[in-house]
Amino acid sequence: MASLSCSEQLLRMFLFVFNVAFFAIGVILVAMGIYAIVSVSDFKDFDVDSVMSISGFFIAIGFIVFLVGFLGCCGAYRKSHWMMYAYAVAILILLLVQIAIGIYAMVNRDHIADLFSDSLDNTMDDYSADTNTAKAWDSLQENLDCCGNATGPASWEIIFNATQVPDSCCVEQSDGCGSNITSFTSNDIFQLDCKKAVEDKLDDSLVALGLVAIILGLIQIVGIMAGCCLGNAFRDYEQVE
Repeated sequence: MASLSCSEQLLRMFLFVFNVAFFAIGVILVAMGIYAIVSVSDFKDFDVDSVMSISGFFIAIGFIVFLVGFLGCCGAYRKSHWMMYAYAVAILILLLVQIAIGIYAMVNRDHIADLFSDSLDNTMDDYSADTNTAKAWDSLQENLDCCGNATGPASWEIIFNATQVPDSCCVEQSDGCGSNITSFTSNDIFQLDCKKAVEDKLDDSLVALGLVAIILGLIQIVGIMAGCCLGNAFRDYEQVE
């Protein structure tokens, strides 16, 4: 009865270990997507649809990684050449989708930031009248250590008709601290405008996602090669048997 060579057995074992790493990266992708959605959930009054969509794509890819990894394990265990070929093709498609999403995110980074900035402008007028809008603004300014929109703290002058900012702009918060400032350039309030803060946050997130995507891409290339090699070995094994 024909049997797999030693190198082919080692490749088969490697594929099992490889899929453990693949599962782990799937968990990371799902976790990052969920974290991104949770992070912007407090800002739902602003335009965060693009961020939510990209995060949703990464969660979907994470779950697909689970399924593909399972397919690879089953194919290696059952010595099925067609399952290994399907595994390699699935990883290739997944890699192409990741590249497409990555390009979309990079190309539209400025557009996403501009949409968010426009929604900041559109909601500033409702700060005093709408509790939910006020909470969203306060959460944004507290979490990102920023104040106001593109023009910084001075953008609140039109809203309050005075040299005043929300208390969430204060470096050390206390009731009424925002109305006690003497200047919009005071060191007692955050000077970073929220548009710039959002752009910096997007840049950091894209760098993190990019690193994960590169690592995952390298692993996927190895997986494609291993899947094709094992597929060929299993096909020869089935023909001899």
